[in-house]
Amino acid sequence: MIDISLPTPKQVKEHYPLSQEDLQSVSSARTQVKNILHGKDSRLLLVIGPCSIHSIDGALEYASRLKKLSEKHQETLQIVMRAHVEKPRTRLGWKGLISDPHLNKTSDIHTGLHRARLLFTELVKMRLPIAMELLEPLTLPYLDDLITWGSIGARTVSSQIHRELSSSCSFPVGQKNSIEGSIDAAINAMHATLSPHSFFSIDQMGHICARTSAGNPDTHLVLRGSDHGPNCTPEIIKATSQSLAQQELPHRILIDCGHGNSGRDHTTSLTLCKQLIPHLSENILGFMVESYLKEGRQSMHTPTIAPDISVTDPCLSWEQTSALIETIVTSRTTATQKQKIYS
Repeated sequence: MIDISLPTPKQVKEHYPLSQEDLQSVSSARTQVKNILHGKDSRLLLVIGPCSIHSIDGALEYASRLKKLSEKHQETLQIVMRAHVEKPRTRLGWKGLISDPHLNKTSDIHTGLHRARLLFTELVKMRLPIAMELLEPLTLPYLDDLITWGSIGARTVSSQIHRELSSSCSFPVGQKNSIEGSIDAAINAMHATLSPHSFFSIDQMGHICARTSAGNPDTHLVLRGSDHGPNCTPEIIKATSQSLAQQELPHRILIDCGHGNSGRDHTTSLTLCKQLIPHLSENILGFMVESYLKEGRQSMHTPTIAPDISVTDPCLSWEQTSALIETIVTSRTTATQKQKIYS
């Protein structure tokens, strides 16, 4: 066993400082997502981007393109970029940018923390909101001031530690149903996240501390399907939303168009999203879509790993992504116009 000292959250943050305008942009984006969640904003939330980040240059190129679409469609969509720098694994595999930034199993976490902070800082300066899965609780203090939307994944949704963590976040946190498809696990996580907790953490100086949370009122459900198939039919969405409302929980649901809902087939993900668009209602908060510069995925065993194609789950290409966003906006606009005519 080898122990290697890491920089404190304060030290890493000092390398990548933020202006007051930067911090205000993060706060504003969080408020907008919260307003959509609670029905105060009629726009859709679209969490979109790579399955995982493995290249800073590739991620920034994708972000620059996404920013243009975000500005173009800001009246209809609140776009938040998936910037997952940690990857949960069922058994083994690449653990993400923070754990293995060189993609060679050297586990240079020191560099990984700096690269993740650098990327997030650049995205904030671009005024592009960031979405991140909350996996390792001790990494959050390094990035907590940069995140607009977080999620608790299917493998950790039943974890007390992750429920306590999400209760302390100042940004909205989505709870995914379990890998086995249990929606109850996510609903239990929502109840726990709404409540205050005291738990182990680290402070900005890297010291072990006891953190007390007030509870997070902006938690919500993410339906991501399971190994048994999808769970995002209009009927399931409506029934689940009604159940959430009866339990006095936030009832608007984010639909993950990948993972179990698509059978991990990115082309099915595209079809699924288009099928759900005509059924948009107050029950649907928005969509999550895995998308990158080039279509599909690449093996990490190739001699040279390209910066512009996923190394984990397959993603939609940029061309497919831009076309999908245009379709969502057009369908949303048409539906809104019909509502005005018949109201």
